[in-house]
Amino acid sequence: MKVKDFDRILANDDLGTTLVPAMDLYDSSKGQSREYKLNPPEGYEGRDAGSVIVKTTFTEPELSSGGKKALLKFPDLVSKSEQKLLSKEALFIEIVSCENLIAADKGGTSDPYVKVKLGKNAIHETKHVMKTLHPCFSFRENSIFIMEESKNEVIANGGLVFKIKDWDRIGKNSTLGEVVVDADTLYDSKGDNMNLKINPPKGSSDDGGIITIRCRPATEKDREMCSRGFPKSLEKGFAPSTMEFGNLDLSLLVEVVSCWNLPSADLDVSDPYVKLSLGPRAIHKTKSIKNTENPIFTIEEDSVFILDVATKEIEERQGITVTVKDFDIIGANDSLGSVVVPSDIVLKASGERHEFALKKDGKDAGFIALRFRPATSYDREFLLSVGGSSTDFMGIRESTRKAMDPTSLLNGVFGGVFEEIKGAVKSTFTTYEKEGTIFLQHLCQIYIYVYMYINSPIYSAFPENGVKKYRIRPYPDPDREKATQFMSAAQIERETFSDSKKWLDIGSGNLGKVFIEILGCDGLPDKDMGISKKDKTDAFVAIVYEDCVAKTDVVVDCLSPRWMPWMQRAFIFRRMHTSSNLNIGVFDFDAGITSGNHDMCGRVSVDLSNFQPDTEYVLRYNIYEDSVSLDRKPQGVLSLRLRMELVSEKELVLSNFQLPPDIYVNVTKGKDFDMM
Repeated sequence: MKVKDFDRILANDDLGTTLVPAMDLYDSSKGQSREYKLNPPEGYEGRDAGSVIVKTTFTEPELSSGGKKALLKFPDLVSKSEQKLLSKEALFIEIVSCENLIAADKGGTSDPYVKVKLGKNAIHETKHVMKTLHPCFSFRENSIFIMEESKNEVIANGGLVFKIKDWDRIGKNSTLGEVVVDADTLYDSKGDNMNLKINPPKGSSDDGGIITIRCRPATEKDREMCSRGFPKSLEKGFAPSTMEFGNLDLSLLVEVVSCWNLPSADLDVSDPYVKLSLGPRAIHKTKSIKNTENPIFTIEEDSVFILDVATKEIEERQGITVTVKDFDIIGANDSLGSVVVPSDIVLKASGERHEFALKKDGKDAGFIALRFRPATSYDREFLLSVGGSSTDFMGIRESTRKAMDPTSLLNGVFGGVFEEIKGAVKSTFTTYEKEGTIFLQHLCQIYIYVYMYINSPIYSAFPENGVKKYRIRPYPDPDREKATQFMSAAQIERETFSDSKKWLDIGSGNLGKVFIEILGCDGLPDKDMGISKKDKTDAFVAIVYEDCVAKTDVVVDCLSPRWMPWMQRAFIFRRMHTSSNLNIGVFDFDAGITSGNHDMCGRVSVDLSNFQPDTEYVLRYNIYEDSVSLDRKPQGVLSLRLRMELVSEKELVLSNFQLPPDIYVNVTKGKDFDMM
């Protein structure tokens, strides 16, 4: 057995190993626990690595569901020691899919849904799936329910009736067919897929098609799942699916990242949103963002969704059509531009950022950034968990959630919460008790979004219409001075993650480029000893890479500084060797000749070999005063955005066979020399 430390980006570190003899496992099958001492990993010999406690029991094997792949996997029947059955007769029923239904609409399709009846009483109804003869029903479409009625009631009513109906916006919903399942079939089923032939309506000679359902004894966990229902806020998080092109052999996680340089559709600027389609079938639509030509989409705008699809459909449709539209309250929504993402990119993508030029009537219409990768069970769980209910969001009150106003939530769990609500936070969260709090989300296992709640002397509080605003220092955006002189916490969050405006391109390497943006720090130590309580660290960040040294602007009197896009925070380093680390330090700026050197708050060395080219990372690092002490403590947190470009992978590999060159860096001041 190995105990490891989980890291989202770097390799998982070994914490210790132990060998559990097979006989111990069999001897302890009655349920008693045994403790085994862990052997420390290589390089830590002689240190105590702790212990692991092992307990083994024998349980009944799980029943496999078998049959066709379901959109969402729900718990199969497990041992009675693990889940208490609700009753001997309560059934957990899942409506999985239909195939080859009758076309009821003029376009040769239907808008099918399933209604379940016992006698004259309707006991369940799914949501309808638009324009398909091969619908797939998932948690999103209300596909699961618990039937509490007894077996005798089912027998007395001649079985359970599944009616397949066509939804119509106007007029009566027509019946496409039905199937009657007898009591023995229902109550003897253990969760396997049942493919049942649908009887067409009376007078119809058409083949009614097939419906697939699953049924098994219900558990308490099933009841909890059914009572929770699918979060209304995430109805767009799971795209509707169809089996028209065969089995759904691919699950894709799709993210709409951002657009820029969009044309104006209104008098001033547009209210853009993004619509994605597979041929004539709409699969997703984001919310609109008001008054911008450069929207950044987050989970608040439905930027992320899962598409369960047949590979054949993507290939035959030749990709996914992406259209950016301008939302209008009155009248049709105007198209701002569109692009077809080729099928090979969609099918081969692994989470990297792809940028596409939009076209309208053959003319340039701006750009859009998207990400695709195979979806995991974790992604499904996450999308379900972040929806919560209207009153509860991952254990945090609705009023608190509004106060937090996170501008994005991608891939995972919060890394921290406001100190005033830490009592309401689940035990899986970590609360930072220093100034400022970091929200940490991870998506695509490629990059991390770090969001910070501003609670720092850098921003002078200024209430406006009941909303607290803060003066931005060291200076507002020169192009939007009035709009950025005072900003709310939510505006600061969104602005921090906007694209940088000033890039400093330095270095003499020719292997590629390293793009780095310093976003912010959190929980820095106070290095100023002034009389005033507001006299705190005057923070700036210095970067040394190969033959270059670069520094950000100074943010005065702040332990949780944020560097805005218009400030000096973005640098392009030209790379000359693969072994070069990115050395970053956070300092307290001291002005004047007699005031001494800049005081170091902390530092970190970033190994660039851990990152993939053409992939954007938003990273969070603890910073330390030194790299030697065994009992060192973090001196705060540094957040940055990083991306690399290569001129040639071949040249990069060949550089590994050469010794790194001698590097000399010239500085003009003694303080800068000591800082390096």
